[in-house]
Amino acid sequence: METNLYEPLAVLIETQKFEVAHRTAEAAIASQSPLFNEMSATQIAERLVVSVDMVIRYLRSGDASEWTAFISRTSAAWREKGYTADQVNAVGKTIAAKMVEVVEERFPGPEQQVERERYIRRINGLDSLAGISSLVAHLKEEEKNK
Repeated sequence: METNLYEPLAVLIETQKFEVAHRTAEAAIASQSPLFNEMSATQIAERLVVSVDMVIRYLRSGDASEWTAFISRTSAAWREKGYTADQVNAVGKTIAAKMVEVVEERFPGPEQQVERERYIRRINGLDSLAGISSLVAHLKEEEKNK
């Protein structure tokens, strides 16, 4: 039976998903993100939980095509509302940063360095893949509109 190295990370994020979404919402409000004008932190967090759930799903399945399709659909929906790819990607980066915070809080000690760094690399890799997927979807959309 194959062991999923990221199942403990998936469990951690799953148990902290509302915290991650709420921290991201607070950061979005503090940065005055135009994606969430006139929304409360609770309303923003409710919308972001879907993205956090998708991260958990990807950590468990490792299905990059499902992850990139989700990012492409989500990015396209935001762009249809008039937001730029950079604005959309900024929210994704904030979600990733808040997940990293949770990992750093859960694995603070030097004896947990290897595990902590592995999980942070995975989160950063997910964020990079999301950024690339969003950019590709944006470029395809621009090409189609020419």
